[in-house]
Amino acid sequence: MLPSYDENFGNSVVESLSTGTPVLVSREVGLADFVSKHDLGWICHPEPASIGAAINQIAMSETSRLAEIRKIAPAMVRDNFQGSWLTKKYIAMYDHILQA
Repeated sequence: MLPSYDENFGNSVVESLSTGTPVLVSREVGLADFVSKHDLGWICHPEPASIGAAINQIAMSETSRLAEIRKIAPAMVRDNFQGSWLTKKYIAMYDHILQA
C-alpha cells in the first residue's frame, strides 16, 4: 500500500509488483497511471475512508483479480522497468529539473 499524498515515482510499487504483490496506491503516486493502465492494483484517495473502502472491496470481492495480478505483474515489471529504461527516465527527469 502506498496511499501517499505526494510520491514522485514509488519504487516500492515496482518492488511489490515484481514479486507478484498487487498494490493499492493513491492518484498522487507517480506510478498510479501505470497501475491503472495495466490493471495491477487499485487506486484510492489518500484519506482513511477511501483507503478503508478499497481494502474492504479487495477483501470481499477481488480474490480472482488478486490471483491474476500475482501471475502477470512480475513479467509486466520486467518488460516495463528494465535498467536501461529507468536510466533514460531518470536522465530525462534530471534534464527537466536542470532546464527549470
